[in-house]
Amino acid sequence: MPRPEPRQHARDAAAAIRELNHATLSLESMPYAGEVSANVLALIELVDRLPQALDQLEAGLLSLEQRGQIRLDHDADLRGEVAAAVKGLRDARGGLGGVSKALGAASAPLFHMGAPYVADEGDED
Repeated sequence: MPRPEPRQHARDAAAAIRELNHATLSLESMPYAGEVSANVLALIELVDRLPQALDQLEAGLLSLEQRGQIRLDHDADLRGEVAAAVKGLRDARGGLGGVSKALGAASAPLFHMGAPYVADEGDED
Protein backbone atom coordinates (compact mmCIF):
# COMPACT_ATOMS: atom_id res chain seq x y z
CA MET A 1 0.00 0.00 0.00
CA PRO A 2 1.49 3.38 -0.97
CA ARG A 3 2.39 5.84 1.76
CA PRO A 4 0.27 8.99 1.93
CA GLU A 5 1.71 12.17 0.50
CA PRO A 6 3.02 14.61 3.12
CA ARG A 7 0.20 17.04 2.31
CA GLN A 8 -2.32 14.39 3.36
CA HIS A 9 -0.73 14.24 6.80
CA ALA A 10 -0.99 18.03 7.07
CA ARG A 11 -4.64 17.88 5.99
CA ASP A 12 -5.31 15.13 8.53
CA ALA A 13 -3.70 17.23 11.28
CA ALA A 14 -5.81 20.24 10.30
CA ALA A 15 -8.93 18.06 10.31
CA ALA A 16 -8.04 16.71 13.75
CA ILE A 17 -7.74 20.26 15.12
CA ARG A 18 -11.07 21.11 13.52
CA GLU A 19 -12.60 18.10 15.30
CA LEU A 20 -11.02 19.24 18.58
CA ASN A 21 -12.53 22.69 18.06
CA HIS A 22 -15.96 21.13 17.53
CA ALA A 23 -15.57 18.75 20.47
CA THR A 24 -14.66 21.53 22.87
CA LEU A 25 -17.58 23.76 21.89
CA SER A 26 -19.62 22.08 24.60
CA LEU A 27 -18.68 22.75 28.21
CA GLU A 28 -19.82 19.21 28.97
CA SER A 29 -16.88 17.90 26.94
CA MET A 30 -14.59 19.08 29.74
CA PRO A 31 -16.19 17.78 32.94
CA TYR A 32 -13.06 18.43 35.03
CA ALA A 33 -9.81 20.37 34.85
CA GLY A 34 -7.86 17.19 34.07
CA GLU A 35 -9.54 17.10 30.67
CA VAL A 36 -8.42 20.67 29.96
CA SER A 37 -4.92 19.73 31.11
CA ALA A 38 -4.79 16.66 28.86
CA ASN A 39 -5.79 18.75 25.86
CA VAL A 40 -3.20 21.43 26.61
CA LEU A 41 -0.46 18.78 26.96
CA ALA A 42 -1.44 17.29 23.60
CA LEU A 43 -1.35 20.74 21.99
CA ILE A 44 2.13 21.33 23.43
CA GLU A 45 3.25 18.12 21.76
CA LEU A 46 1.70 19.22 18.47
CA VAL A 47 3.33 22.68 18.59
CA ASP A 48 6.69 21.19 19.56
CA ARG A 49 6.63 18.92 16.49
CA LEU A 50 5.87 21.69 14.00
CA PRO A 51 9.38 23.21 13.81
CA GLN A 52 10.79 20.02 12.31
CA ALA A 53 8.06 19.96 9.67
CA LEU A 54 8.69 23.61 8.81
CA ASP A 55 12.45 23.04 8.59
CA GLN A 56 11.94 20.09 6.26
CA LEU A 57 9.50 22.03 4.07
CA GLU A 58 12.08 24.81 3.82
CA ALA A 59 14.81 22.34 2.89
CA GLY A 60 12.55 20.81 0.26
CA LEU A 61 11.76 24.18 -1.27
CA LEU A 62 15.42 25.19 -1.39
CA SER A 63 16.33 21.86 -2.96
CA LEU A 64 13.67 22.31 -5.64
CA GLU A 65 15.01 25.80 -6.35
CA GLN A 66 18.59 24.56 -6.55
CA ARG A 67 17.61 21.85 -9.03
CA GLY A 68 15.64 24.32 -11.17
CA GLN A 69 12.35 22.56 -10.54
CA ILE A 70 10.20 25.60 -9.72
CA ARG A 71 8.27 27.66 -12.23
CA LEU A 72 6.23 30.74 -11.33
CA ASP A 73 2.79 31.33 -12.82
CA HIS A 74 3.34 35.10 -12.82
CA ASP A 75 6.08 37.52 -13.77
CA ALA A 76 8.25 37.79 -10.67
CA ASP A 77 11.78 37.06 -9.53
CA LEU A 78 11.94 33.37 -8.61
CA ARG A 79 14.75 33.86 -6.09
CA GLY A 80 12.80 36.66 -4.41
CA GLU A 81 9.66 34.55 -4.21
CA VAL A 82 11.55 31.59 -2.74
CA ALA A 83 13.26 33.91 -0.26
CA ALA A 84 9.87 35.32 0.78
CA ALA A 85 8.48 31.82 1.28
CA VAL A 86 11.55 30.80 3.31
CA LYS A 87 11.21 33.92 5.45
CA GLY A 88 7.57 33.10 6.13
CA LEU A 89 8.43 29.54 7.14
CA ARG A 90 11.21 30.78 9.42
CA ASP A 91 8.96 33.43 10.97
CA ALA A 92 6.32 30.80 11.65
CA ARG A 93 8.92 28.54 13.22
CA GLY A 94 10.21 31.37 15.37
CA GLY A 95 6.73 32.13 16.66
CA LEU A 96 6.16 28.56 17.78
CA GLY A 97 8.58 28.86 20.69
CA GLY A 98 6.37 31.50 22.24
CA VAL A 99 3.27 29.38 21.69
CA SER A 100 4.91 26.37 23.31
CA LYS A 101 6.12 28.46 26.25
CA ALA A 102 2.67 29.99 26.79
CA LEU A 103 1.00 26.56 26.66
CA GLY A 104 3.59 25.27 29.13
CA ALA A 105 2.76 28.16 31.46
CA ALA A 106 -0.91 27.19 31.22
CA SER A 107 -0.23 23.50 31.81
CA ALA A 108 1.77 23.98 35.01
CA PRO A 109 -1.18 25.07 37.17
CA LEU A 110 -3.57 22.79 35.30
CA PHE A 111 -1.47 19.81 36.40
CA HIS A 112 -2.47 20.52 40.01
CA MET A 113 -6.19 20.91 39.36
CA GLY A 114 -8.77 18.25 39.95
CA ALA A 115 -12.47 17.96 40.46
CA PRO A 116 -13.84 19.24 43.76
CA TYR A 117 -14.24 16.63 46.45
CA VAL A 118 -17.84 15.60 46.96
CA ALA A 119 -18.44 13.48 50.03
CA ASP A 120 -20.56 10.39 49.61
CA GLU A 121 -23.65 10.18 51.80
CA GLY A 122 -22.00 7.37 53.76
CA ASP A 123 -18.85 9.39 54.52
CA GLU A 124 -18.42 10.64 58.05
CA ASP A 125 -16.68 13.87 58.97
